[in-house]
Amino acid sequence: LLAGAGEIFGSAGKTFSILNNADLEFPVIENEKGEKVKLSHGVYGQLMESTDPKVRESAFKGLYQVYEQFQNTLATTLSTNVKVHNYRAKVRHFSSAREAALSANHIPESVHDTLISVVHEHLPLLHRYVALRKKLLKVDSLHMYDMYTPILGDAPIRYSYDEAVEKSKVALKPLGEEYGKVVQEAYENRWI
Repeated sequence: LLAGAGEIFGSAGKTFSILNNADLEFPVIENEKGEKVKLSHGVYGQLMESTDPKVRESAFKGLYQVYEQFQNTLATTLSTNVKVHNYRAKVRHFSSAREAALSANHIPESVHDTLISVVHEHLPLLHRYVALRKKLLKVDSLHMYDMYTPILGDAPIRYSYDEAVEKSKVALKPLGEEYGKVVQEAYENRWI
């Protein structure tokens, strides 16, 4: 019964995926050169690394204004997804959805608890980093869109897609010929 209902259980995630990857229409903004650029998930990542704070702010606000329009739909798909995880855990006799999720990789809940504990313990380091980032970027207020830009200006190295493919092949070569064949297949069959 559970296996047969798999498609139904996955419908909330599938709905979000289609909405997020196909149906949402993102705005056109200006990049550092003043060129009009259609915002997309891939372009967004590049714009978040811009050294121009106006470009970063425009990209951030442009992307999240679109999501804000669908906040009720997104909240409903998330709520449904949470209910599915809780239901699956219950019928499979797990104590929680977390235990069920971690069991897929044979990870005890204590590992998750330790991870959370260590993160909390070291939050002061994150706060120091954020303060340093604010100082180096010379901004009065540090916004979420300031978190991805290089601290010391433009990154000195940039690669085209083809150059990155060749670099990755060299970097992955020590993993062996068989692994290299899978990587080559990934490039040739547009898995990336």
